[in-house]
Amino acid sequence: MNGLEIVAQQPLEFANKADAVLFGSGMLTRQIARMKQFYRDFP
Repeated sequence: MNGLEIVAQQPLEFANKADAVLFGSGMLTRQIARMKQFYRDFP
């Protein structure tokens, strides 16, 4: 995402109601991808 800054306007849980969700990558991407609880928050 090379310097693209996006300010979150809602808590992560709001993603279930959003029209669009953008996920970028970074230093912790692989660590977060292994967190099963992260995916449970998105039914």
